[in-house]
Amino acid sequence: MIPTSARHLRDQFLATARSKGVPLEERFFRLELGLPVLHLRLGDRPLRGCHVRFPGDPAVAEYGNPDVITVHGSGERSSKMWPRKIDGTFNIVAATDHLLHLVEVEVSRRVPDLDVPRRIPPGLSGLYVMHLAGVRLGKFPATSKPEIPLEALDETTRARIENKIAKGMLIEADIRKLDLPNELHFGRGNKMDFDPFHIYSDRSLPVVVLGRNTGTKVERRFVLVIDDHDGTKYTVADPAGDGLVEFTRADLEEAWKLGARKGVKWAGSLWVG
Repeated sequence: MIPTSARHLRDQFLATARSKGVPLEERFFRLELGLPVLHLRLGDRPLRGCHVRFPGDPAVAEYGNPDVITVHGSGERSSKMWPRKIDGTFNIVAATDHLLHLVEVEVSRRVPDLDVPRRIPPGLSGLYVMHLAGVRLGKFPATSKPEIPLEALDETTRARIENKIAKGMLIEADIRKLDLPNELHFGRGNKMDFDPFHIYSDRSLPVVVLGRNTGTKVERRFVLVIDDHDGTKYTVADPAGDGLVEFTRADLEEAWKLGARKGVKWAGSLWVG
């Protein structure tokens, strides 16, 4: 249960932001690792690049209960914390000013629409998904071709991957060769202790493997989740499927389970530093 003190701090943050002309609203306010965390929106736009963590109930917090307010940002060194003052209060104005700076940075960042192809060979879906993620996260021009990640590779690696592209059979190991040279990061969770479809930051996007039955076998392909709509539905870039697709949670989970190998479901993410 979220303490009353944390609810009061939340209200002070929102009131201070509005007094400065920024009508922030609560997107959701929930316990994360036992600490109250405020996620925000600005009008209809969810703000994924910043959130606020408050002191919680010591009996509930999993990793201690620091007596600080932390404004978390997604960029390097963008998170800051404020300890409680001698008089028992927090510097809400300073913390809110930093939060509004992060909001301004996020809102000013242009998020391009994606031109998602349809029905490419499933074995090439990883390359296309990496390209689409790079466009969405600002690393590749919107007008670039899906093969642009290959330009950053050394000659030997590029030739090997181009040979596999010609056969339509790129796998996860090939995608891992493409991330760092293109200033992207690609990772996959070993433990499924997170929501694989949730977008946790404005600098990352979930990648999952979906499956579909094609006669006597299951065809698997990589897809990119580009909007989680607060968990009510999901917009997915599916270049080996129907392009830009809307899924319900139930339908997305069913396709994800079908894409499992030996009962192991695949989920990861692509992000920028």
